[in-house]
Amino acid sequence: MKIKALLLLTGLLAGTSLVQATPINIPNYSFEGITTTIASPTTGLGVGIIGTNTGPIGAWSASSGSSIAGLLGSISSGTTNSLGAPGGADGSYVVRGNLPSGVGGSLDLRQSLTNLFLANSIYTLTFEIDGGTTASLLSGSSISLLAGSGSVATLSGTNFTALLDGNNDFQTLSLTYQTGNAAPSGVIGIDFNANSPAGTGGNFFLDNFQLDVTAVPEPSTVMLASLGSLLFFGCSKYRKHKLRH
Repeated sequence: MKIKALLLLTGLLAGTSLVQATPINIPNYSFEGITTTIASPTTGLGVGIIGTNTGPIGAWSASSGSSIAGLLGSISSGTTNSLGAPGGADGSYVVRGNLPSGVGGSLDLRQSLTNLFLANSIYTLTFEIDGGTTASLLSGSSISLLAGSGSVATLSGTNFTALLDGNNDFQTLSLTYQTGNAAPSGVIGIDFNANSPAGTGGNFFLDNFQLDVTAVPEPSTVMLASLGSLLFFGCSKYRKHKLRH
């Protein structure tokens, strides 16, 4: 009986280690209490307005750029009511991106964390997005996990827009990245980038960024979990057989 209990405990503990995810802190992950607007510059040189304004949105860095055609955008944080966002997001504050109609406007929202990537680990980034009713609005957009300044995983183009439901409401999207035996150098970063495509303009909304890490179990751990389960069920079967005879 003691042996069987020990085997069961071993199997359960090993199995737990296979699925346990650890959250990574993202400051201002939900933008609560932050009211800021970063807008494209309205003065410049040449035929049109060329330039980029940058600034903080809490712990995030935001930028909004304009083009030679004079296309202006903005990225703002505030309450759902003040920004015209639908309900259903986490909390009462969100980020709104406004893209101009025509090629050239750009928006960027990024944050560098204090954590480093760990070897043999799975990172899952989730966030809530309302892309409006026109998927083409975000056809020039991407969400990326960064190691330092370089991207290690990206969701963009049709791979991104195909996930949008077009219901003009918040939905949850995710991006997964698995490290190998050698983790990439540089702190973990998150970047959402949007560029206005031809003929499309409008608003999209972002909220509730979450990042989890799960250690990839070593083969010996998997074998231990399997062996513990097999031995437990084997002992149960043997005991039942003895009781019947």
